[in-house]
Amino acid sequence: GQEALIPALALTTTGQLTVSNPTGAEAGDIEGTPGGSIALSGGDVSILGGTIRATAGELDITSGHSLVLADGAVLETPGEAKSGVDSADPFTLSAPGGLLHLTALDGNIDLQTGSLLSVGGGKGRAGTLAFTATKGEVSFNGTLDTSAPDAGGSFVLDVGGGFDLDAL
Repeated sequence: GQEALIPALALTTTGQLTVSNPTGAEAGDIEGTPGGSIALSGGDVSILGGTIRATAGELDITSGHSLVLADGAVLETPGEAKSGVDSADPFTLSAPGGLLHLTALDGNIDLQTGSLLSVGGGKGRAGTLAFTATKGEVSFNGTLDTSAPDAGGSFVLDVGGGFDLDAL
């Protein structure tokens, strides 16, 4: 067989980085190559809608100042499972959900109502949600999804201010 290419995408700017979905188009059920990585970095980062997915991979979004996930923004690193049959028995190969890391270097992370962060995806084990805002705070008004049939999952929070997990 052929060796799979593991995709890696990095987009960096010192200015404003905005990801939007003005037409509201659905992402569809796209099966990605497990283990890929997506890194987005900007002075200020706003995800205003649409889906960004790194299947069983790494999604790293870094802002020099504030990071906002608005209503309709979906960030996910779902687990992956493939079934097959060899000469003797059926088998399932699975990869856990990946790492979803949000960083605001000199500001806040704002997960607004209607935003979704997922490291579950309904296959294998859940991945890791990590938030870093050492000079700010994280507001948890969006949905965090770590549901996975094989459990697992981690949550990392590194903030400079207080935090309120009651909304979760």
